[in-house]
This record gives sequence, C-alpha cells and structure tokens, in this order.
Amino acid sequence: MEIYELRYFLAVARHENIHRAAEELRISPGSLSKSVARLESELDVKLFARVGRNIRLNDHGELLRQRALDIIELEENTKSELFARK
Repeated sequence: MEIYELRYFLAVARHENIHRAAEELRISPGSLSKSVARLESELDVKLFARVGRNIRLNDHGELLRQRALDIIELEENTKSELFARK
C-alpha cells in the first residue's frame, strides 16, 4: 500500500464518485479505478458498495478511511518536523 493510493482512496471516499475524484486529482478515471481495485486486491476486501455510478464506503472502507487519515497526518507531521530541523 502506497501513500498515493491512500490519497486516491480518500478522494474517492470524499466524493463518492470516481469521475469527480479523478477531476480533483487530475488523473484519468480509469487510472483511479485501477488504483482502488489494486488497493482492494492487496487488502483482499471490497472498500465500497457500488450503486450505479455512485459508490459508498462499506465497513471496511470506513475503517481504512480512518486509518488513511491518520497515516497521511503522520506523514505530513513528520515532513514538517524534519523540515523544521534543517
């Protein structure tokens, strides 16, 4: 699991729509969809319940959303602390 995949996942979770998340991230919807599918495959769980064009986080997705937010915050804080020590 890569940080960028978590950021992509969080964008999809926020928008509940691959196309809108892809626009925000400035990547193609196909690339974003493949990234989410890779993450689901790696974790061996579905993260979203798909309803037509819209998607909603399921229980696994909600857990990952909470953990991803923590990981992203930790990464950003670590970078800030290291930069401040220069």
